[in-house]
Amino acid sequence: MGVAVVGKMALTGRVLGISGACKGFLDKDFSPWRFTFLGGMALGALGTSVMMPGAIVDVPKSFTFARGVLGAFLVGLGSALGNGCTSGHGISGNARLAKRSMVYTCVFMAAGVVMATATGTVSSLGVTGAAKFIAPSADDVSFGLGLLGAATAGMAACGAANVALGEAHAETVGTVVDGVAGATFGAALVSSGMVRHAKVAAFLDMLAPTRDFSLMFVMGGALAVATPAVQLLLAKRDEPRLTKLRSGKDLQVPCNTQLDKQLIAGGVLFGAGWGVCGSCPGPMLVNLVANANAMSAIMVGAMMLGMAAAVPVKPLFASEKCNKSS
Repeated sequence: MGVAVVGKMALTGRVLGISGACKGFLDKDFSPWRFTFLGGMALGALGTSVMMPGAIVDVPKSFTFARGVLGAFLVGLGSALGNGCTSGHGISGNARLAKRSMVYTCVFMAAGVVMATATGTVSSLGVTGAAKFIAPSADDVSFGLGLLGAATAGMAACGAANVALGEAHAETVGTVVDGVAGATFGAALVSSGMVRHAKVAAFLDMLAPTRDFSLMFVMGGALAVATPAVQLLLAKRDEPRLTKLRSGKDLQVPCNTQLDKQLIAGGVLFGAGWGVCGSCPGPMLVNLVANANAMSAIMVGAMMLGMAAAVPVKPLFASEKCNKSS
């Protein structure tokens, strides 16, 4: 995940955010990179689910459609109001040390813990017993290293193409970069367990004997890779070698620095939905393609409806401000 975030920013100037990629379609922005990024996610997830068949798990009948719809709708509404999710704010934003992302992450984590605990998400998913640490097998390690190597090699090849071809072919190379970033992210979501509702719920539920802390290493590992690299990109953004890597394009870093009510409300709603259903935008999309069923389709539909519902809701909050000087 860290490699995907860094590669996309270094080679296209764009920030990786899954909810933003989806919401763009509702805003009638059909830029090619959105298709290649989400298509790459689908292919990466499908390929990984074939190689790791146990990574994709159906939700039990005790997990109702009402819970799935409510959770997904809140996730969509919250991500649209807060302009980000676990990828855009949780990884990309925190790697930039953006205060908005740090606050949003703290808010959605707290809301997720409260709602998962209060609504019994773990029991709704039929999780029983105590959590156990299971060391990764040799096959798991080999797969992880192979994925890391493939992602790094793909990004390196795109960087070389940017330098060799220049601005005339920047858009074409950029769409390929997004495909590589999407495939990497989709594969990582499946292999890390983020697509498993029960694993996420067991991470969030404070009272569950099945409390599973392993997902901390997912975001933590991504930030360990992304933070120093992103900080370097920001510090050296005008250096010729780096601008040539992204074919002269500037870094498209969000300029809003306001800690406003809309951000907080978005974080609360997003976290509440995450806690209720145990899934966020990336895993919902991945489950739609890697584990196609009625629940997956309905949840993605509810998430997109939530994003659309943010349009009339936004006027209830202070308008967003963009402080370019910061």
